[in-house]
Amino acid sequence: TAAQLSMRTARDEVMRVLWSQERPDAVLLSDYDKGTLTPEFIAGVVDLCRNWGISCVADAKREPVTYCGAIIKANDIWRKQYGIPDGDWVITQGDGPPFGRDGGWAFTLNPAQSGVVCRNHIGAGDCFAVHLVLALAYGFSLLDATRIAHSAGRVYVQFPHNRAPYPNEIAEDLSAAER
Repeated sequence: TAAQLSMRTARDEVMRVLWSQERPDAVLLSDYDKGTLTPEFIAGVVDLCRNWGISCVADAKREPVTYCGAIIKANDIWRKQYGIPDGDWVITQGDGPPFGRDGGWAFTLNPAQSGVVCRNHIGAGDCFAVHLVLALAYGFSLLDATRIAHSAGRVYVQFPHNRAPYPNEIAEDLSAAER
């Protein structure tokens, strides 16, 4: 069908980019469980990333085994359904601080960095995921990348029109959290 052809074309294009001469610094698999990202495709991308030594984050919607080897980014609803996964992961908790595990070391962000006026939460998880991957691409640890992503999400939800946060706004939020 046309939908299957479109999905196959999208997967082929992603693999073409991943195999190109200029490799990415990090990869985000944003899985909405709509059929485009098959378990085999996810495994292939995760394996490529592992072989190249680059971070691969999966914004998880399915069982943890689907993302084996990737850094799992999920929300608390997903965690309550599937439990704590193996490997490295970050769990967001709405307006609460995210927590995670990096190389076997557990962490929780400062609870003081919570509770902002939320004007629109639609897309906040995507904003978090993108900033997490961006920070990892720049070489930050998973803990520090989580701090940056949480600040980006906190700034994001304060604007009613889904505007991406500016770097200076994220920096200001991070500075306020350190005080």
